[in-house]
Amino acid sequence: PVRYFDLGTGGWKTADSWPPDSTADTWYLDSGGAANSQSGDGRLVETPGRGPMDSYEYDPADPVPSCGGRSLMASIQDGGIADQSVVEEREDVLVYTGPRLTRALSIAGAVTTTLHVSSSAPDTDFTAKLVDVEPDGYCVNVAEGILRARYRDSRSEPSFIDPGEDIELTVDLGHVAHTFEPGHQIRPSDLGLLKSL
Repeated sequence: PVRYFDLGTGGWKTADSWPPDSTADTWYLDSGGAANSQSGDGRLVETPGRGPMDSYEYDPADPVPSCGGRSLMASIQDGGIADQSVVEEREDVLVYTGPRLTRALSIAGAVTTTLHVSSSAPDTDFTAKLVDVEPDGYCVNVAEGILRARYRDSRSEPSFIDPGEDIELTVDLGHVAHTFEPGHQIRPSDLGLLKSL
């Protein structure tokens, strides 16, 4: 058996194995083509839509900053749970918000985000973040991940992007246990690049 901590309820739970027995859930990103920032029209839906592509312009002189989350350099950056609202105000961050939950939704196990993307650069980093939005608008990171596009298929055999080429990549956000409470919203965000090479 395993014992694990649920970030949303703040309590310990037990299960026969990790991840606990559950049903895999798939949600889809959709928009009217302007999911830029939390003021955009990005939405998280249970049925795939056919909205237009979202896009943003990346400025290497002004990269999207990390805010909380996992950190390898605790001496220069605080990790952990942090308010994501300032990052989500940026036009180079794509944000998709789900409907207010009418019942609690618990997740436990691996979280991934599959993106269909193209870039004008031959290589770039794509990030993804899972955020819990409280009824008052306070939004905190639950899980996050990053993937350099050249390693989308193999860590040992890099594959660069042809400018404008449509590619599929999956960002691993790690394992997490979290309960989204009623009235809260699920929000994937930071679906953008940190730097172009």
